[in-house]
Amino acid sequence: MPPALEQLGKLAQLRILDITRNHLGELPEYLGGLTSLRQLLLYDCGLTDLPASLGKLRMLQKLELGDNRLARLPDSFAELAALRELGLFHNQMTVLPSWVAELPQLVILNADANPWQFPPASVVAARHLSDPSRDKSPHKTRASNQNQRERLGKAQPAVRTMTGSPRHPER
Repeated sequence: MPPALEQLGKLAQLRILDITRNHLGELPEYLGGLTSLRQLLLYDCGLTDLPASLGKLRMLQKLELGDNRLARLPDSFAELAALRELGLFHNQMTVLPSWVAELPQLVILNADANPWQFPPASVVAARHLSDPSRDKSPHKTRASNQNQRERLGKAQPAVRTMTGSPRHPER
Protein backbone atom coordinates (compact mmCIF):
# COMPACT_ATOMS: atom_id res chain seq x y z
CA MET A 1 0.00 0.00 0.00
CA PRO A 2 1.42 3.40 -0.91
CA PRO A 3 2.38 5.50 2.14
CA ALA A 4 -0.21 8.12 1.22
CA LEU A 5 -2.96 5.54 1.84
CA GLU A 6 -1.66 4.39 5.23
CA GLN A 7 -3.92 6.89 6.97
CA LEU A 8 -7.02 4.98 5.78
CA GLY A 9 -6.90 2.75 8.83
CA LYS A 10 -7.74 5.74 11.02
CA LEU A 11 -11.02 6.57 9.25
CA ALA A 12 -13.31 4.69 11.61
CA GLN A 13 -16.54 6.21 10.19
CA LEU A 14 -15.68 5.69 6.51
CA ARG A 15 -18.67 4.23 4.63
CA ILE A 16 -17.40 3.96 1.03
CA LEU A 17 -13.83 3.26 -0.03
CA ASP A 18 -13.09 3.34 -3.76
CA ILE A 19 -9.45 2.72 -4.62
CA THR A 20 -10.19 1.47 -8.12
CA ARG A 21 -7.35 1.34 -10.67
CA ASN A 22 -4.63 1.84 -8.09
CA HIS A 23 -2.27 -1.02 -8.82
CA LEU A 24 -1.68 -1.90 -5.20
CA GLY A 25 -0.82 -5.58 -5.61
CA GLU A 26 -1.93 -6.29 -2.03
CA LEU A 27 -4.12 -4.84 0.68
CA PRO A 28 -3.06 -4.21 4.27
CA GLU A 29 -4.68 -6.14 7.11
CA TYR A 30 -5.76 -2.91 8.81
CA LEU A 31 -8.51 -2.39 6.21
CA GLY A 32 -10.44 -5.03 8.17
CA GLY A 33 -10.64 -2.46 10.98
CA LEU A 34 -12.82 -0.13 8.91
CA THR A 35 -15.93 -1.71 10.37
CA SER A 36 -18.29 1.08 9.21
CA LEU A 37 -17.61 0.37 5.53
CA ARG A 38 -20.70 -0.30 3.41
CA GLN A 39 -18.93 -0.38 0.02
CA LEU A 40 -15.42 -1.48 -0.87
CA LEU A 41 -14.54 -0.96 -4.53
CA LEU A 42 -11.29 -2.54 -5.68
CA TYR A 43 -11.53 -2.85 -9.47
CA ASP A 44 -8.29 -3.32 -11.37
CA CYS A 45 -5.90 -3.11 -8.42
CA GLY A 46 -3.58 -5.95 -9.43
CA LEU A 47 -4.69 -8.02 -6.43
CA THR A 48 -3.69 -11.69 -6.24
CA ASP A 49 -4.73 -12.26 -2.62
CA LEU A 50 -6.96 -10.62 -0.04
CA PRO A 51 -6.41 -10.25 3.70
CA ALA A 52 -8.61 -12.43 5.88
CA SER A 53 -9.28 -9.37 8.04
CA LEU A 54 -11.76 -8.10 5.42
CA GLY A 55 -14.14 -10.73 6.80
CA LYS A 56 -14.55 -8.43 9.82
CA LEU A 57 -16.43 -5.88 7.71
CA ARG A 58 -19.82 -7.04 9.01
CA MET A 59 -21.68 -3.99 7.64
CA LEU A 60 -20.24 -4.34 4.11
CA GLN A 61 -23.01 -4.44 1.50
CA LYS A 62 -21.06 -4.13 -1.74
CA LEU A 63 -17.67 -5.67 -2.54
CA GLU A 64 -16.31 -5.19 -6.04
CA LEU A 65 -13.18 -7.17 -6.88
CA GLY A 66 -13.39 -7.24 -10.68
CA ASP A 67 -10.41 -7.01 -13.02
CA ASN A 68 -7.86 -8.44 -10.60
CA ARG A 69 -5.94 -11.73 -10.55
CA LEU A 70 -7.70 -13.40 -7.62
CA ALA A 71 -7.79 -17.19 -7.62
CA ARG A 72 -9.66 -17.57 -4.33
CA LEU A 73 -11.52 -15.70 -1.61
CA PRO A 74 -10.65 -15.93 2.08
CA ASP A 75 -12.98 -18.20 4.07
CA SER A 76 -13.50 -15.30 6.47
CA PHE A 77 -15.73 -13.71 3.79
CA ALA A 78 -18.39 -16.22 4.84
CA GLU A 79 -18.96 -13.83 7.78
CA LEU A 80 -20.04 -10.95 5.51
CA ALA A 81 -23.71 -11.41 6.41
CA ALA A 82 -24.80 -7.96 5.14
CA LEU A 83 -23.21 -8.42 1.69
CA ARG A 84 -25.76 -7.75 -1.08
CA GLU A 85 -23.46 -7.37 -4.11
CA LEU A 86 -20.31 -9.33 -4.90
CA GLY A 87 -18.33 -8.55 -8.04
CA LEU A 88 -15.78 -11.19 -9.03
CA PHE A 89 -15.72 -10.67 -12.80
CA HIS A 90 -12.50 -11.06 -14.77
CA ASN A 91 -10.31 -12.80 -12.19
CA GLN A 92 -8.68 -16.23 -12.02
CA MET A 93 -11.36 -17.97 -9.95
CA THR A 94 -11.80 -21.66 -10.77
CA VAL A 95 -14.11 -22.66 -7.88
CA LEU A 96 -16.80 -20.58 -6.26
CA PRO A 97 -16.66 -21.15 -2.49
CA SER A 98 -19.66 -23.06 -1.17
CA TRP A 99 -20.28 -20.45 1.54
CA VAL A 100 -21.38 -17.96 -1.17
CA ALA A 101 -24.73 -19.79 -1.23
CA GLU A 102 -25.09 -19.12 2.50
CA LEU A 103 -24.69 -15.32 2.36
CA PRO A 104 -28.20 -14.35 3.52
CA GLN A 105 -28.44 -10.90 1.87
CA LEU A 106 -26.62 -11.60 -1.42
CA VAL A 107 -28.77 -10.59 -4.40
CA ILE A 108 -26.17 -9.71 -7.07
CA LEU A 109 -23.23 -11.88 -8.02
CA ASN A 110 -21.19 -10.78 -11.02
CA ALA A 111 -18.73 -13.58 -11.69
CA ASP A 112 -18.23 -13.73 -15.45
CA ALA A 113 -14.89 -14.01 -17.29
CA ASN A 114 -13.28 -16.45 -14.85
CA PRO A 115 -11.85 -19.89 -15.74
CA TRP A 116 -14.54 -21.72 -13.74
CA GLN A 117 -14.08 -25.49 -13.43
CA PHE A 118 -17.30 -26.30 -11.57
CA PRO A 119 -19.55 -24.73 -8.96
CA PRO A 120 -19.95 -26.44 -5.58
CA ALA A 121 -23.12 -28.53 -5.26
CA SER A 122 -24.38 -26.26 -2.46
CA VAL A 123 -24.26 -23.24 -4.78
CA VAL A 124 -26.04 -25.10 -7.58
CA ALA A 125 -28.73 -26.27 -5.15
CA ALA A 126 -29.27 -22.84 -3.57
CA ARG A 127 -32.81 -21.80 -4.47
CA HIS A 128 -32.08 -18.09 -4.16
CA LEU A 129 -29.36 -18.16 -6.83
CA SER A 130 -30.28 -17.97 -10.49
CA ASP A 131 -28.84 -20.29 -13.12
CA PRO A 132 -27.14 -18.12 -15.77
CA SER A 133 -27.05 -21.05 -18.24
CA ARG A 134 -30.87 -20.88 -18.42
CA ASP A 135 -30.85 -17.13 -18.94
CA LYS A 136 -31.10 -16.37 -22.66
CA SER A 137 -30.52 -12.65 -22.14
CA PRO A 138 -26.96 -11.93 -20.99
CA HIS A 139 -27.89 -8.67 -19.30
CA LYS A 140 -31.12 -9.38 -17.46
CA THR A 141 -32.25 -6.63 -15.15
CA ARG A 142 -33.29 -7.09 -11.57
CA ALA A 143 -36.84 -6.19 -12.55
CA SER A 144 -37.07 -8.90 -15.20
CA ASN A 145 -35.53 -11.39 -12.77
CA GLN A 146 -38.24 -10.41 -10.27
CA ASN A 147 -40.93 -10.99 -12.92
CA GLN A 148 -39.47 -14.39 -13.74
CA ARG A 149 -39.41 -15.38 -10.04
CA GLU A 150 -43.03 -14.29 -9.65
CA ARG A 151 -44.03 -16.43 -12.65
CA LEU A 152 -42.18 -19.38 -11.18
CA GLY A 153 -43.66 -18.78 -7.74
CA LYS A 154 -40.33 -18.33 -6.01
CA ALA A 155 -40.32 -15.83 -3.15
CA GLN A 156 -36.58 -15.74 -2.52
CA PRO A 157 -34.25 -13.21 -4.21
CA ALA A 158 -32.15 -14.33 -7.15
CA VAL A 159 -28.55 -13.47 -7.83
CA ARG A 160 -27.93 -11.75 -11.12
CA THR A 161 -24.90 -13.20 -12.83
CA MET A 162 -23.71 -11.23 -15.80
CA THR A 163 -22.51 -13.29 -18.74
CA GLY A 164 -21.22 -10.33 -20.74
CA SER A 165 -17.99 -8.56 -19.92
CA PRO A 166 -18.78 -5.26 -18.26
CA ARG A 167 -15.43 -3.80 -17.39
CA HIS A 168 -16.80 -1.55 -14.70
CA PRO A 169 -20.30 -2.36 -13.37
CA GLU A 170 -22.64 0.20 -11.89
CA ARG A 171 -21.53 1.68 -8.62
